[in-house]
Amino acid sequence: SFSSLAERKKITLTFKAEEEPTIVYVDKDKLEKIVLNLLSNAFKFTPTGGKISVIVTTSGKAGQPVASAHDAFVELRIADTGPGISGEHLERIFDRFYQVDETHDERSSTGIGLALVKELVELHGGEIFVDSKIDKGTEFIVRLPLGKAHLKEEEIDDKPANEAVPEGPADADLFVAEADSSRTIAQESATPDEEATIVLIVEDNPDVRSYIREILEPFFRIIEAQDGREGADKAVEIIPDLVVSDIMMPKMDGYELCKRLKTDERTSHIPVILLTARAASESKLEGLETGADDYIVKPFDSKELLVRVKNLIKIRRQLRERFSREIMLKPQDIAITPMDEVFVQKVQAVVNAHLDDEDFTIEMLGHEVGMSRSQIHRKLRALVDQSASRFIRSMRLQRAVELMKKRAATISEIAYMTGFHSQAYFTTCFQDQFGCSPKAYLKNIQ
Repeated sequence: SFSSLAERKKITLTFKAEEEPTIVYVDKDKLEKIVLNLLSNAFKFTPTGGKISVIVTTSGKAGQPVASAHDAFVELRIADTGPGISGEHLERIFDRFYQVDETHDERSSTGIGLALVKELVELHGGEIFVDSKIDKGTEFIVRLPLGKAHLKEEEIDDKPANEAVPEGPADADLFVAEADSSRTIAQESATPDEEATIVLIVEDNPDVRSYIREILEPFFRIIEAQDGREGADKAVEIIPDLVVSDIMMPKMDGYELCKRLKTDERTSHIPVILLTARAASESKLEGLETGADDYIVKPFDSKELLVRVKNLIKIRRQLRERFSREIMLKPQDIAITPMDEVFVQKVQAVVNAHLDDEDFTIEMLGHEVGMSRSQIHRKLRALVDQSASRFIRSMRLQRAVELMKKRAATISEIAYMTGFHSQAYFTTCFQDQFGCSPKAYLKNIQ
């Protein structure tokens, strides 16, 4: 999978293993993650013209109970000729989100990859070590115990694993792109499905960004941004349902991003979760004072992040569903922020001014309130669970009901006065919203 990357970076990649195959009880998918993470890390730090070696050996005999991987194990060594890691940082190399320095250089972060590798190795009853010398290179040593005495009965599946190794270029392309950090975030669609639940992840560390995406992607449409400024631009353009943002980022930090989103009429309704490695209460208060809806300290549990994201989206959805059932929308009741109240009042005023214009469109509404069609659609969806077209239609029907109560005109005349191109269409829309025909409604209010 890494051969084309090695060729492109002029890195010598070698593999050496014993001639006889070694039988080991492993989760094949997890072992693949271990190897790919370690190799990705090696390629990330090895300069052009360097060397990376992979060596597999066995030690001891299987069949006897083992207290640790020291007794009988298969050993995987992945060594590179990169810049090396100093002793002060080496002991924290497996900590989640640990950065070697504060430059925010992608290469300076060990990221979530090595923390994940350590957890997966230990779940196998194994051990992982690292040996590094400045200007010489780094070597990771993984030891997985032989036999199955260290495993619980329910953990063992004695069916032989599929030994075929896939040769498809798709796998190679995927891992090469990951190792080479060549994935361009901007290639993601800038015009997402208007009905999809979208979460925007704003994080300058690609490993952390990937980790958060892996947690949330099974449940939501994910859009990524690699710094605060890009995050602000994408939030305005896409109008996501929720933003998860780091605090310490280049160009614009999470506090400023949150403040900007909460004070922009287009994005003021969007819930924001801030992530930070600083656990001090002052940092948390600072985040909440900018309008953040929640605050999570790194390292965080993946289940905790998912639950908090789901809860915030669920609360917003319940509010939308409640207000979508209201016959008369009151801005002060549906607003999440004062700015949202102003926005709804503005939209209502524009629609009221064009109620008798059957040619009034969403684009025309958006132009008058300073938003694109997609922006105003997603904003109204978030606030009242109605599309822009449904919102306009609801306001026309509300006005029609007021006129009917006052006996201001016939049903046919009221239909045209409120922008419906025919009485038949007016009757269909009225029935859909109020559950009865206009004639039946008039009889009920007599």
